[in-house]
Amino acid sequence: MVVLIAALTAGGCSDDADGSADPSRSSPTAGDASSRAAPPSAAPTPTRYTDRQLGAALPEGRTQLHGITEIAVECRDLAEPCNGARGWGLVDARSDPSSRDLVVSINRTHRPSVQRAQERRCPDGPVHIPLEWTDRAHTSYRPGERAEARRLPLTIGEWSGFVCQKTGVLLWPEGETSERHTWQEAYLTNGVHDLATSGRTLPLTKALVREYLARLTVGAGLGTG
Repeated sequence: MVVLIAALTAGGCSDDADGSADPSRSSPTAGDASSRAAPPSAAPTPTRYTDRQLGAALPEGRTQLHGITEIAVECRDLAEPCNGARGWGLVDARSDPSSRDLVVSINRTHRPSVQRAQERRCPDGPVHIPLEWTDRAHTSYRPGERAEARRLPLTIGEWSGFVCQKTGVLLWPEGETSERHTWQEAYLTNGVHDLATSGRTLPLTKALVREYLARLTVGAGLGTG
């Protein structure tokens, strides 16, 4: 099965006032300035992790890779170039050279443009994305898609986004297409960093998100294993 994931290179405020009266004061009148509602509390500042923490949380070993032992691409040092770009980490594991069974990608910097692009690629309905050449010589490309997409919201702690499941075909050069199949991708952000995963099944794709964030918080001393 072919599974794709976009590389991460290129709500209102809460009001938690309880409204209880201060027993040391008399109840305010309608015209009393003290009766005005307190401003809503500011949203919590999202957690910023170090490059070392982001890279260390990427999956490794047979258990974390869910039994997939072949690593096609592995970039754990966000300060070093990965596929020609710095600032992001990647593990791409596969059971055979033609598949992408497990992908986890983390970006040091949240990019709103990437978030918008991910949302456009998963409109919760029909998808028709043309093939995109990624160089002027037309030697490398990103396959197009003709599929039906289903967007599933996903929130874990301060991270929010969605899982996108698509059923259809990939579009290759010269009008060729893949066999009809289903693939899935997840995209989440905490407003500071961007996380993307892809697995050969929907449950695996979600599990990759949960497991990465669990390792990240434990590694930063913010949670327990």
